Amino acid sequence: MPPKFYSWFAVTLLAVLVSFAHEKAQASPVAANRPLAVQPSAVPAGFRFGLGRSHFGGGHFGNRHRSFPRRPRASRAFADRHWREGRGDNTRGHNRYPRPRHGREGTANSDRNVPPHSNGVDGSREPSRQTSGEGGRYVPPFNPPPPIELGVPVAAFTILGAGGTNRPPIAPRFTHAPGQRPADVASALLNKKRHRPRELVVEVAVKTPDGLRERLANEYVAQVRDIGVLELTGTRILHLKLAQGQDLRTALTRLLQDNRVITAQPNYIYTPVQGPSQSTRSEALSSNGAAPLPTGAGVKIAVIDTCVEPNHAELQGSVTASFDAIQPGSARCRPENHGTGVASLIAGHSKLQGTAAGASLLPARAFTFSAEDNEIDSTSREIALALNWTPKAGAQVANLSFAGPADPLVERLVAAAYRKGIVLVAAAGNAGPASEPLYPAAYPEVIAVTAANGSRGIYSAANRGKHICVSAPGVDVLVAHINNTYGTESGTSFAAAKVSGVVASLLEKRPKAGPDEIRTALQSTATGVPGVDKSMTGFGLVNAKAAVAFVETSIPK
Repeated sequence: MPPKFYSWFAVTLLAVLVSFAHEKAQASPVAANRPLAVQPSAVPAGFRFGLGRSHFGGGHFGNRHRSFPRRPRASRAFADRHWREGRGDNTRGHNRYPRPRHGREGTANSDRNVPPHSNGVDGSREPSRQTSGEGGRYVPPFNPPPPIELGVPVAAFTILGAGGTNRPPIAPRFTHAPGQRPADVASALLNKKRHRPRELVVEVAVKTPDGLRERLANEYVAQVRDIGVLELTGTRILHLKLAQGQDLRTALTRLLQDNRVITAQPNYIYTPVQGPSQSTRSEALSSNGAAPLPTGAGVKIAVIDTCVEPNHAELQGSVTASFDAIQPGSARCRPENHGTGVASLIAGHSKLQGTAAGASLLPARAFTFSAEDNEIDSTSREIALALNWTPKAGAQVANLSFAGPADPLVERLVAAAYRKGIVLVAAAGNAGPASEPLYPAAYPEVIAVTAANGSRGIYSAANRGKHICVSAPGVDVLVAHINNTYGTESGTSFAAAKVSGVVASLLEKRPKAGPDEIRTALQSTATGVPGVDKSMTGFGLVNAKAAVAFVETSIPK
């Protein structure tokens, strides 16, 4: 044979041997240097922090330097065998996020055909069984991890109540997804939820044309008011009141499909959670000693409630700013007992001793007597305006002693306030043990509080649920009433107020503590009560002194 043949044969043989050796060399680092899998369930506060693409192949793993080199690219034959043998399953840490392999046009082995991650509430990522056009051969999917977004909640929250549960179902949002019917979404938003019978709340773009209000009024036969811009969500909200004879469900279904509208929903009704009294007087918060506790000095607490009487002896000098969500711009409102009582349990400093007597109060009136509903209540519109004002006023804590249905608009505002570092404390509700979760307490971003009686048992009218964080005295507690008087009240509203004050005392010691650190301090130090079902009533009675000691020793300044 000619010499050229032997040369060609030698080169070919050498290439095969090098390829085989290269493949064997790649198998070793994958098995020996197995990076840890990021387990969503292990991340505090229900967040999933993934590793961005830039971290995946570099010299760092998350924020820690890794000793192993950049992961080598496996050959196609090695990867196929790896998956056939079951070693490429997404539950295995070393190949949780396999490298993509781009095939020929028309095949399904490109990562652009694979969703970046699943949206399962348990945080799992199931492998997507795809096949290519090459005889149906199985091609492993590429599931890149989501980028790190510190402080930004994702859809799969875990509520940090006793034991933890998945996020309760929230009212749906129409997204024009295939198979999603606007009529079904409208029904889910309306059914079994209290709302004003002819009112809708609509979000539109901030820079909406001036003529849109008039066009919506004509097309939907409604009065349309521009309520203002919500900086927390970056939208403008409009309030629609339909004319007599107009069907709310029909109008909502149409608005959900209106391209000029971002979201549309009913104007839900909220009520203060004030319950009937019981014969036993409540006890003070557990402090395990008589040592003085921080008073919340320098901490600002927003109280979204009825109008507060700022000149009451218990509150003089405590109110530093206020807001009226019912009549924005109004300088005065008519004080009512509920808001005044809640405020006095936080910052009372005369006959009463609030749990944050030195804190500054920022009352926001969102509730008043409604002749239409024949009760003191509020709606989505007022709650949204009050929540939007809270960070602008500099609040570090927000007390939410009210309850209502799942509300998409309020849910987004609560999440946005949480991301700004505001600690949100809400009353669990007084609808009884058989009630469904009430909101905003059942949102994962919120510290849900239930009421305890004098024997540390749970208030008989209080809601139960795995979303509840802790309990506090809330049965027949002495509070301030209007006209510089006093009275006794019962309900989870007043238990939540006490916890808001404790939160302020923790923030006095550690001003930079985040909502999750505060939640951990409350839960970790709560006093368990024998015979009380912790899985449905939280971690126990708030222990103010122990919580203060916890933040001083566990949270850096």
